[in-house]
Amino acid sequence: MEHESRIERFEDLIAWQKARLMTKAVYLVALEGQFARDFVLSRQIRGAVGYVDEPTAMKMIASAEEVGRIIGGLRSAVARQRKRPQSS
Repeated sequence: MEHESRIERFEDLIAWQKARLMTKAVYLVALEGQFARDFVLSRQIRGAVGYVDEPTAMKMIASAEEVGRIIGGLRSAVARQRKRPQSS
């Protein structure tokens, strides 16, 4: 049986790892050539790339999970409401 990898931390997500690589690439491009000569644009791009520390990321994940639960509850409530007979 093949061993399935478990997600223990958000850094384990492939999407997170790829996003970090992309962030680094964008940051490096903003420091090179003509792009780097436009100081305002280069600084804006580097600032937009940003960095989210682990505690902030964990809060964001917890918030996203909470929103997911709320939406799931709303979907269930709508489904139950649709199943009820309509009264005139």
